[in-house]
Amino acid sequence: MNQPKSMISKLIQFLYRYNYRSFIKENIKEKDSVLEIGSGLGFLKPLIISEGAIYRGIEPSETAFKNSTKLYGKEFFFNEELKKNTNDNILFDKIISITVLDEIKDKANFIKKIKSYCDNETQILLAVRNADFPFRRDIKVTSSFNNISTKDLGYDEWIKLFHSLNLNILSVKKINRPLLTSFTLNGLKNILVRILDLFLSTKKNYMLCFILSLKDMEQI
Repeated sequence: MNQPKSMISKLIQFLYRYNYRSFIKENIKEKDSVLEIGSGLGFLKPLIISEGAIYRGIEPSETAFKNSTKLYGKEFFFNEELKKNTNDNILFDKIISITVLDEIKDKANFIKKIKSYCDNETQILLAVRNADFPFRRDIKVTSSFNNISTKDLGYDEWIKLFHSLNLNILSVKKINRPLLTSFTLNGLKNILVRILDLFLSTKKNYMLCFILSLKDMEQI
């Protein structure tokens, strides 16, 4: 992982913030309480706070956590894994997680933990990779946290999973990674992915953003 104060890292972080700025403006309102699960290097924090929202980010990787605090300050970042909420007073208006759920082997159990931080007004925004993108079917996804591999899911499989867990699907939209994510072979592949996404339908896009809520009268 690049040192957070290097010029290259600063450029990459700028591109991440630029890429997700409109997504945050569209979905986060002033005074929203927001939980980010898998905050990584922390680029969503300044975007969310700039909307007047209250931010909390949790990140299990100690390396990513330390780098995020160097880039964006220590406040509101926590080096911890997602655990089931046992305090009814700790609930959030919005819960955001970008390319985390797709790396989790037991997705159902992970979503149940997310639901424990929700009431009936909470919106859950999950950005995930899509196995229906050309050439991705049957590709394994490896967790950047614990290196455990799991099966990639396609559009219909994600829909089926969320319905099985009694979640409302409020919308499904395309969401994209920044045009440039690194100066590596994977970074070059990402540019090709972004170009191909321009010609694909939502169901085939490399990444999907599901906006979800609990079913009426349900609170775990």
